[in-house]
Amino acid sequence: AIELHSNLFYSSLTRDVDYHIRQRTFSTYVDEAYGSAIIGDMQNPLMRITVGYFLYNYNPDVRNLGEYLFRAGAFPGYILNFFDWAKCRVLGIRINKNIGPFRQDLMLTNETDFPMPPDKDYSLSYVAGINLGSMLDLGAGVQFQNLISVNEDLTTPKDVGNQYFPDGSHIHADDESDSIYNGENIAASRKYYSWRNTKLMARFSFDPKGLFASDIFGKEDLKVYSEAALLGLHDYTFYQNDFTWHTIPWKDRIPVVLGFNVPTFKLLDVLAFEWEHYGCPYKLDVWPMVMCGRPSGRDDLANRGGGYDPSQFHGDDIKWSLHARRTVFKLFTIIGQIARDHYFMNDYSNGIIREAISKPDDWHWDIKLLYSF
Repeated sequence: AIELHSNLFYSSLTRDVDYHIRQRTFSTYVDEAYGSAIIGDMQNPLMRITVGYFLYNYNPDVRNLGEYLFRAGAFPGYILNFFDWAKCRVLGIRINKNIGPFRQDLMLTNETDFPMPPDKDYSLSYVAGINLGSMLDLGAGVQFQNLISVNEDLTTPKDVGNQYFPDGSHIHADDESDSIYNGENIAASRKYYSWRNTKLMARFSFDPKGLFASDIFGKEDLKVYSEAALLGLHDYTFYQNDFTWHTIPWKDRIPVVLGFNVPTFKLLDVLAFEWEHYGCPYKLDVWPMVMCGRPSGRDDLANRGGGYDPSQFHGDDIKWSLHARRTVFKLFTIIGQIARDHYFMNDYSNGIIREAISKPDDWHWDIKLLYSF
């Protein structure tokens, strides 16, 4: 299967961006290009194997926020959101095996779509889900990000700008010597930040319409759903230029989204309100990592204006989204959204990506008109 798409974009951004970012953008791209094979009986296959470039989403209820396992990173703890696109494209192999209501996917995917080094590393993911009747759906997953390195010098750069000291020593981070510095052995305590991390995910969806008989509600009305993820199991220590050390605790590496489909009594296909909390104590820009090719270290935090104060970077912990969709005659669809989410600006001149919604009063709106034939 091969599918091509073309898009035309206009941005309404008017401040704090380069001139060319505000211009019309036209893009044509391959949406999917894959082959799929069924092993066993067609009606009850032993497994399904898909190889190529294909779409994937494990949480069909989310409309904007969520899908953290494949749309979020660990160190840096970024999250990606795109309007009307709560899914991802992956390049690799997917092995699917369903046993009754129990679903499971094993995937080996290549790092290709996000313009941050290291490119082309391989990640191993396992995602499972189960339907418990018609009302409750549960799911969980794990991803070993950048598990197989194509170039270990890019996955875990061993240079002075990428080093840290987990023992909390006040060794100057620019000292490259392996000798004794101020009476301390640098080589014995030096570690290096890495793109390689482990992410965990859990989710649920509850549809209360199974508790009562009524035909006034739409298919998606009244659903309550949630997803949480732990972005990175390792506790990194960050050195700052105020000669102190900071560790991002595990609780600040957990984004949580809670969603509710507001009943519209079949007037709309869906009207979904989503609320998210993510306490990551720094601004979710990824430009330092793009420019220097290193994971999130002291340069990402300390170079934001003198000494690093985590309390200064909690103004964007809360995100929200209101997403509406209506299809007419199965041909014409209107999609609208108002959100304060992880909307990223693309600087096409150098591939830098920055999160645009960082202040408490920032928000944006989007609308899409879609004709299918």
